[in-house]
Amino acid sequence: MGSVINEKEVIGYAHNGEEIFGLINDNKVLFELSSGNGLKEGCSACWEAMAGDLIDLTGNGNTAILHGQEIYDEQSDVIDFRSNAVYYEVPYSEELTFNNADDTAISFTIHTHFSIQAFNWSYLFAKRKTYSDHEYGFFFWNSSSGIWTKVENKSNRSRSVVNAEIPLQELITLTVTYSIADGAKLYINGSLISGGTNSMNGLEQLQNSGSEIYIGCAQPNTNVFDGQLKQLAIWKNRALTTEEVAILYNGGNALKYEDF
Repeated sequence: MGSVINEKEVIGYAHNGEEIFGLINDNKVLFELSSGNGLKEGCSACWEAMAGDLIDLTGNGNTAILHGQEIYDEQSDVIDFRSNAVYYEVPYSEELTFNNADDTAISFTIHTHFSIQAFNWSYLFAKRKTYSDHEYGFFFWNSSSGIWTKVENKSNRSRSVVNAEIPLQELITLTVTYSIADGAKLYINGSLISGGTNSMNGLEQLQNSGSEIYIGCAQPNTNVFDGQLKQLAIWKNRALTTEEVAILYNGGNALKYEDF
């Protein structure tokens, strides 16, 4: 006679977000119930706005160390980099190093309170050892036609993977994905930007600089970010699908890591 599973206990565990494993009789059937959207798999780091150092919510230990005064705005639940010479430093980590053709995805939610001077660069984050020796980063720049977002790679500082003009004075989610099959894609608020410039076939020229990641600048006190950050997440060996990007956007509410 088969074993009886207490349905109420199982449902209770599932609602608490716990994973349940069990063996059914001699067939040794593995079953699992879990909450979330399956986005935690392959997520190397996820930081959300909080006071003090930014804890890596994935459990991988990639803590972003605060340098400077506290800039967490509790009421808006954002990190406010505007007019503050403050940045975060994430020590070198293999989980955050993309070697050649790794599939990857980077997603972040920011408030675009930009006041960038003409033709100046404002870096949200960068992984670089020196001004010219860097792996990847995400920055914004002011041209005569508006504020643009760009992704850079190591082979040439000014050579972007994807770029597109962005909306201003609002909370937006930007996601960049790369896969060997599809190349680089840029999404703004969950929608693929088909008109964005893709000036490379992908990230195949990335190299390991052995450097840390700076959040809020290109390097300390250089090309500082002029805006507010709500969440930043990085995936390695996984390029998110269009459907997954839409889930992250969450109708403009920025899906929390606990719901990944």
